[in-house]
Amino acid sequence: MSGLRRRAALVHDGCKPLSNSCLDLMASFHVYQPTSVTQAVSETHFTRKEICSIYRGFKASALKASMTRDGIREMFAEMFPHGDSEHYADLVFATFQKSPSGCVSFLDFVKCLSVLCRGDLEEKLHWIYKLYDPDDAGRVTWHRMFYVLQAIDDLVGIRAKPRYSLQEQTDRTNQIFHKFDVQNNGFIMKADFLEVCRNDLKIRESINALNTIVPT
Repeated sequence: MSGLRRRAALVHDGCKPLSNSCLDLMASFHVYQPTSVTQAVSETHFTRKEICSIYRGFKASALKASMTRDGIREMFAEMFPHGDSEHYADLVFATFQKSPSGCVSFLDFVKCLSVLCRGDLEEKLHWIYKLYDPDDAGRVTWHRMFYVLQAIDDLVGIRAKPRYSLQEQTDRTNQIFHKFDVQNNGFIMKADFLEVCRNDLKIRESINALNTIVPT
């Protein structure tokens, strides 16, 4: 893992009633494309008050109100201090829509957070699929699945139970890959990936567990 300096953990304090100054601040939080609070509310499942609270934390970690790859890495390093979160953070970063400079605006950040915290099953499934196919090629290879599963193991780190050896990771990837490769193509079609997830109770329960209450 690269030697990034970790920031102090972010704590969202109570959000005061929205004032004109708060609205003005929110209206200019992205240097590339100004966005209003109203637009953020209309494109997410969050309230105005929740967006104000989320923005405070985002602004504390973002450079010029835009999140870089290193910023995402630092956020995950704080969230998972016992693991190597860099690879998984890069996977998440790849799912965002980014500006020409390669940065993530607050609007795109909060839209992603909205899907994970408040989205329905279909929204969450399509986001999860992006981890495996960020370029939307319509298929997932065995090696890509192995990489993602390994990144998840690294994320948990020393607290992972059980800890997998390389051979065990390979065997587990084979088992999961064959479950999703229903057409035996040697790769997983997007439609098959989504359908297997929809029909698997354990997967659905894990996805629904992502629902989160955002501090305000």
